[in-house]
Amino acid sequence: MLLLLGTVILYHSTTKLLSSRQKLATETRRKLSYADLAEIKLPDYLFHLVELDDYFSTTRKLQRGEQTVTPFFFHVAKSAGTTLHDFYSNCFRLVTASEVGAPASSDTLEIVQRNGKKNAINVDISNKKGILHAKEVGLVSSHMAQLVISPLFYDATLELFTAVDKGVMFAMFRHPVKRIISLFYYLQSATWEPTYNPALKNMTIEDYADSPLLEANFITRSLVNKMEGPLSVEDLDLAKAILMRKCVVGIVDEFDVSIKMFNDAFGFRPNLSTEVEGEDTKKNWKSLITSVETCTETLKNEGGTNKHTHAGLDETSEAYKTIERKNGWDMLLWEFIVELHKKQRLETLARDLGFEGFIHDFKKKKV
Repeated sequence: MLLLLGTVILYHSTTKLLSSRQKLATETRRKLSYADLAEIKLPDYLFHLVELDDYFSTTRKLQRGEQTVTPFFFHVAKSAGTTLHDFYSNCFRLVTASEVGAPASSDTLEIVQRNGKKNAINVDISNKKGILHAKEVGLVSSHMAQLVISPLFYDATLELFTAVDKGVMFAMFRHPVKRIISLFYYLQSATWEPTYNPALKNMTIEDYADSPLLEANFITRSLVNKMEGPLSVEDLDLAKAILMRKCVVGIVDEFDVSIKMFNDAFGFRPNLSTEVEGEDTKKNWKSLITSVETCTETLKNEGGTNKHTHAGLDETSEAYKTIERKNGWDMLLWEFIVELHKKQRLETLARDLGFEGFIHDFKKKKV
């Protein structure tokens, strides 16, 4: 009798557990339309970033001197962010606020020379302390920067921008597992990085996948400002809503297309007035453009900046599957990012061709 009772209890417990897992699987796979995501309430600090619909319908059409928004690039590690940084600061010569203008100690904002070009603002917004310093000296309200770059989404959004001096966000994303594998091999030897961890040096990728050091759901956590604790379907939906409403999305596998989208969105053009060491200031416009094109081609031919060659990982291996499983929320967000990128590409084409109306049907699509 006791054996039978135990079997019944075990059966119901197992059934309940399976039911919970099936429910979670169903919930995480639910599809909200773009219209549904537009209705999600965002945290107050996100009003420091302009809504893309408002930006493209109004702000972007203003003359450059009348705009009060600043392009903000959320730099995700090992997602071609350093290459993008070099493209816009070295090749396009845009006045840039990032970590390059460090040390962040001056009480006065200045444009300083770095890497042979006088176009870096003397701040370091790659860390919280530097962001607070940049806020104190009025980085964004000064409108000196043509581009702001930081890996700290929440801190940069909250502290640097305001409801008056807003940012307009863009980012480059990569398949989560591939990004984490690349990051692991890079950090094994990148002693100059603040995120370097000597514990990784003698690890294998298999060891890393099974260790508590494995990065898990970094993108989702960064967007919703929840770096610890369990994530939920509501967190995933919030992350989707933030990207859909606030971010022009690029993906590494389509780098050139993504750059074109960013240039189109923010009107990025080479800043030919930037002082360049050793360059004749009397060069004509055509010669300056040639210099920009040469820089761009060199960057592409070298395969980008901060490139780190490493071994691959078979998608059928246990280590790959473990990394994928532990980054389940980022994997779901990645599916959305790929879809959103396609949608925004069509919107870019529509703006280029001058018939934006047809694209509104996408608002009804399930994502």
